Amino acid sequence: MENSIYLVSGAKGGVGKSLVTMALLDYLGADVALLETDITNPDVGKSYKKEVSKFAALDIGHAEGWIDLANFLAETSTPVVINAAAGLGSSDSVKNLGDGLMELGRELRVLWVLNTQRDGLQLLKTFLDETAAAEKIHVDAVRNGFFGGADDFKLFNEKMKDVILDKGGSVLDFPVLAKRCADPLYVERLSIARAENELTFGNRLELKRWRKLVHSMFERAGV
Repeated sequence: MENSIYLVSGAKGGVGKSLVTMALLDYLGADVALLETDITNPDVGKSYKKEVSKFAALDIGHAEGWIDLANFLAETSTPVVINAAAGLGSSDSVKNLGDGLMELGRELRVLWVLNTQRDGLQLLKTFLDETAAAEKIHVDAVRNGFFGGADDFKLFNEKMKDVILDKGGSVLDFPVLAKRCADPLYVERLSIARAENELTFGNRLELKRWRKLVHSMFERAGV
């Protein structure tokens, strides 16, 4: 979607939001804006602030930050990717965007990153229930393969998968990236494209394999 706003969330830390955000930025290309809201651990911003057409780091844990975020969206015509700090994906936070989406004529696509634990699933259920009336919010679930294969997400598959699909969302299976390829993205502050040029030969081959899988995943989901 040409002017969509993408929020990569999960409402908790440690589920893999940063790598999913990097993969999404890599898929969308250079003509995209990035909003980094993880002020305490801005891995995505440090790796991608020079790789995107527009960048801002905002602390939106207070009213002034939300005003800045709204202004950023209003002033940006390209797709926007928001890397959510833990807690940002709560329904109350996203509701602050709801009215503005209608006025801007833009849609918010939430990529909710999951591990296999129950607490993240409950947060997703609460989010879906409390944003059900919002016309401009579209929610996809991302099963992070780091935590296991699709069948390992048993609670999600039994309780929430059909809910996501019935609401018009997609279920994405995010492939595992070898640790020796993933670590440099954070340690050396590399974008995925730069890493594909700078890693050792074997690691580059692995990164290319993973990158193709990720791009195919996003393409199938209509991102």
